[in-house]
Amino acid sequence: PAPKIQGLLRELLGLPAAAAAPEAVAVKVEAGSSAKRLVGLTATLLREGGEGEEDEDNWPLLGMCVHKETFAALAPEYLAPVRCVEVRVPVLGAYEQVFEDSPLSASVCLSRGKWQVLEHLLAKHPDEQMLITVERCEQARMIATAFGIVPIDGSVSAGQIKDILDRFRRCKIRALVATHILDDSADFPELSVMVQMGGFFASRRQEQQRLGRLLRWGPEKRKRWEQSKERPTFYVLVHDGTVEEQMSKHRTSSVQGIEYERVEAADLMAPPMSPLPCSDVIEKAVEEAAQVVARAGSEGATLAQYYERLAEEASSQESQRLETCRRTAQRWMIEGRGNGGGDGEGEGEAG
Repeated sequence: PAPKIQGLLRELLGLPAAAAAPEAVAVKVEAGSSAKRLVGLTATLLREGGEGEEDEDNWPLLGMCVHKETFAALAPEYLAPVRCVEVRVPVLGAYEQVFEDSPLSASVCLSRGKWQVLEHLLAKHPDEQMLITVERCEQARMIATAFGIVPIDGSVSAGQIKDILDRFRRCKIRALVATHILDDSADFPELSVMVQMGGFFASRRQEQQRLGRLLRWGPEKRKRWEQSKERPTFYVLVHDGTVEEQMSKHRTSSVQGIEYERVEAADLMAPPMSPLPCSDVIEKAVEEAAQVVARAGSEGATLAQYYERLAEEASSQESQRLETCRRTAQRWMIEGRGNGGGDGEGEGEAG
């Protein structure tokens, strides 16, 4: 009977996003409620404290977990099926020394190879909604400058973020680059491509949170699935042969029911996987400049000068990227993180 059901509901207190709620807040909520039962709901049950072994099933406040479902089990009825691709990026040149001096920086820094892969992915998915995630504000701004993408980080006002996200949801903006600020609680039903440039070390919870941005159904996304079984894609860029490789293995192990594909960066950046013959932003300017200058002679002096300036600008940008990488790595070493770290849940946004 309806009165009996209503009475039961009054005795029930639901706590959404329980994994994100500080325990002190949850205790206060429970104390101020007349409900006899507290039920926690969360998409990321895992809560990592960084000390000892985490118990996913037993919470001091909420008690034992009574029901769990994997992402895969809820798809496609409730969640969108997703394709996860780990792209193994080789570390070349001066970046090798940076990561040798500060091993953990391989997880938060962006080498030349990751920039090249990102350019090819942007060309591969020109008409799809894409979210690019990074660990540091300066990385977001550099990507925004290089590729003309709107950045969102801690320096953007709440009003601006609201306006940007609204336009993104309405597909007026095709791509965003963001820091931790969009890791969770961001609703993008039509998001179809996500590129994780780097992660907070071995945080499994962050992996689940970011993947969750792709799992929500939108009308167009569901239509593509029903017509051609097209799935949204989660690209995870990992520096090959570094500590980031082991950290990524730990992160992805928490995504039960979904198998990550492993792809070499060289294969992803070559036809037919990429429409680009080479990297326009990172490589092409320098190569074309050398060719034009070599054959220009006196008649093509003006054109040669233009390409020389283009090459100088490309070289300057690469120097800035390398310097940013070195500065980030040095910061981790100074703060005592260069030789430790690991499986903690995501911190606040890095500056």
